[in-house]
Amino acid sequence: MRGTLSILALCCLLPLTAAAQPPPRIATPKDAENLDAAYEQLLASYKDLSDSHQMQGRHADSERYLRRALELRESKLGPEHDDVARALQDLTRSLVLQSKLPDAETAWKRAVAILEKNHGVSAPELFPVMTLGVQVNQALGNTTAAELLLLRTLSIRESTSGVGSFELVADLVNLGEFYIRGNRFPVAEPRFRRALAISEGKMGPDHLSLAPLLDKLAAICRSLARLPESEAFLRRALMLRERAYGPAHQDVASTLDALGNLVYAQKRYEEAELLYARSLPIWITVLGPSHPMVAASLDNLAVAQASQNKFDPAAANYGKSLAIREASVVLSVYFLARVLDANGKPAEAESLYTANKRLIDRMPESSDVLPVVLDHYASVLRKASKLAIAAKIEAQARLLEKKKQNAKNESQ
Repeated sequence: MRGTLSILALCCLLPLTAAAQPPPRIATPKDAENLDAAYEQLLASYKDLSDSHQMQGRHADSERYLRRALELRESKLGPEHDDVARALQDLTRSLVLQSKLPDAETAWKRAVAILEKNHGVSAPELFPVMTLGVQVNQALGNTTAAELLLLRTLSIRESTSGVGSFELVADLVNLGEFYIRGNRFPVAEPRFRRALAISEGKMGPDHLSLAPLLDKLAAICRSLARLPESEAFLRRALMLRERAYGPAHQDVASTLDALGNLVYAQKRYEEAELLYARSLPIWITVLGPSHPMVAASLDNLAVAQASQNKFDPAAANYGKSLAIREASVVLSVYFLARVLDANGKPAEAESLYTANKRLIDRMPESSDVLPVVLDHYASVLRKASKLAIAAKIEAQARLLEKKKQNAKNESQ
């Protein structure tokens, strides 16, 4: 009887035990989808955080999230997946920005190894990592390794796209720029000539995209003392830009200045003067009459004039250039004085203004910043209890504002 009761009791307990420990649920495709979505969301969060920190210059924080993204990809995809290689490239860029060059090289080499294993040593999938490798090796001072990577990139592009492909142009330009930075102009020249020939075949001989290549060839020929060839390239670039933009574009002015410098180097001073005289009004129109580039343009014109003994116009243009540069100095004085004043050093701000008072007095009355400069000068004088001088300077500022307002009213 006792045994029977025990069995009955056990049978009564069985449903309770089963209810307390249900069998495990079988995973469904929906569960996998949810897991993939969570994985992608987490990666996106890491990327957003990394990008945000990098934009703010917090590269160490950016690196931390890049490493988390790398670990997450490795745990889900394995250590030799293409996405892992891409994560390693992102990490490499961050490490370069922090000058952690040995670590950057290690991460880059691992990315290369993954992509070479997955795609072979001559696959187009290697292009981004090859470009990154050039940056890493140049930062490390391994110029030979960087050159070999550029040559390898070019070779892969030729084998995959063809020796006349337009896609080669960027690779040829990158290689040519590398040689220019190393002052290897004879080696750079054939790369740019080949890029030009390919571009002419693809775009036609009058396309604006040829102009930068012509500029490079002009610079190379000048460095090799082949000035007539350099001039021919520049004149062609000028023609393309004038045809595309019209005669008053900033790029036209830059080319005019480059051509002026070239003919001046050949002692053709009158031609140089004409070219500088053409570029000057363009710079004034594009940048405004007080821009430092206008001062440089005035200097160019004055040099060409002085070389022809045209001393009066040369002196006038040098004077205009000097006035622009003096105004720039006054503006820098004002900014520094404001910082000193805000930092509790009004006496130093006053001394700065006093030391540069002659430049302030030489500022043209039409200057928009002069009343602002005078008002702050007066404020630091008041802090030094120099009330009479401060009042005089304030009155000067109000007079300038009144004159400008009257001139504005008259023009209306």
